[in-house]
Amino acid sequence: MTLPGTHALGLGVLFTLFASACVSVPLADPVQFAVDDDQLRDAGAHREINAAAQSLSADPALHLLIVGHADEDNTEDYNRALSLRRAESVRARILVAAPDLEARVRVEARGEWDATDPGSDEQAKSRNRRVELRFYYPRHCEPSFDAAFLACEWSRLPEPPRAPAPEPAPDEPGPELEPEPAPPSAPSPRQRQDFRGPYLFGLGGYAISSGEYLRQHGRWGVGGGYLWGIGDEFRIALGMQFDHLIDVGFLFAQSGGCAPFCSRVDRSQIRVAPELRIGGARGGLWGWLRLSAGLVMQHNEARLGQEADQPEPVELTAARWDPGAVFGIGPGIAVTLTAHLFLLIDATVSYSVVPSAGGGGGGSGIYDAGAGLGWVF
Repeated sequence: MTLPGTHALGLGVLFTLFASACVSVPLADPVQFAVDDDQLRDAGAHREINAAAQSLSADPALHLLIVGHADEDNTEDYNRALSLRRAESVRARILVAAPDLEARVRVEARGEWDATDPGSDEQAKSRNRRVELRFYYPRHCEPSFDAAFLACEWSRLPEPPRAPAPEPAPDEPGPELEPEPAPPSAPSPRQRQDFRGPYLFGLGGYAISSGEYLRQHGRWGVGGGYLWGIGDEFRIALGMQFDHLIDVGFLFAQSGGCAPFCSRVDRSQIRVAPELRIGGARGGLWGWLRLSAGLVMQHNEARLGQEADQPEPVELTAARWDPGAVFGIGPGIAVTLTAHLFLLIDATVSYSVVPSAGGGGGGSGIYDAGAGLGWVF
């Protein structure tokens, strides 16, 4: 047997959903702005704003969200602030016409995101310098397939009339009314890293050099630069990187050449190189090809020898740091972690030329890879 309460609940939920589906909201054209301007100067804009105020006054349940936008020129932070000023300007004009609408009108700033026209010509940028007027009715219950949604819809059904409660005696306090719960605030939109502007990073990794012997190194470094965005996806960066290749020994065991003094051989390198990164960014990823050329300081170990009258080896040449040049190329990628923090992974093939103190010298290859964290301001 079906309970009468079940029929009432089902009919009430269906009626509420049907009524919500049939509700329509007014439509309004976007309000356009001039370049780097947040003032309303167009007569058409004033007509749209006055019509919006009239729609709100005619329907007490109607709300309005004012969304400010900007074109892609200038920095992301500047465009977000400009779009907020544009939205606040429209809201202020509505409240001048109808001050009692303040609680039902709110603003949101999108900056250069959510462009209505993805093009980069002047006509597209003009259409993106806008403020949108979005009417809506607040949602009372979040749709779901659980008892919480049914309970929420049930609470919205009209209650049957009740007999009036008896008035309390003069010396008895009346019942306390429970305060109504405040509506939940809307979540703020997630900020997405677009890889534009100044950046810094630090990294660590591993390297192999192919000089006289194959040696392995621990690598640490820091760097920074400035990222330019050309169009929606193309990125180019100029910067500087410093890294230190700490010698950790031969890649393979040595039985000749430097024996028996191989344990005393040390060849570290310090590189300081300007760099150019060419690549693209999309969906929180930045990939590049890195070109670098700069200065390298190579540590050359002391040369030991055996004298006829000395039982122990003696130092023939002192250890020293020799300057040279280094050139490199390699790929890399960065992944967004937060609005500013990113993870980077890169690899480089370098060639260094270091003249020796005696006038000779030669080149050596360096093959390294590393990972680290960076920050875009």
